[in-house]
Amino acid sequence: MTTPVNIILAEYEIEEWICISKNLKWKHSKPSEVLKNKDGYVKSRLPKYAAELDFDVLSNKCKSFKAFLAALNPK
Repeated sequence: MTTPVNIILAEYEIEEWICISKNLKWKHSKPSEVLKNKDGYVKSRLPKYAAELDFDVLSNKCKSFKAFLAALNPK
């Protein structure tokens, strides 16, 4: 028996979802750097940001989030 595995690639890093949800832009840096400068973000607090994700915005504006949803609900 095999277990299906889906790999989701974010263009930058998972913090991209947080930045998109908060309407924060990054151009010449990584999303985690933008969060660090704006909110004092540290990677160990990543789970706390889950409650702040805007799923409607992500569903419309984020290719990696759409891929994540598709992997959760395969047809």
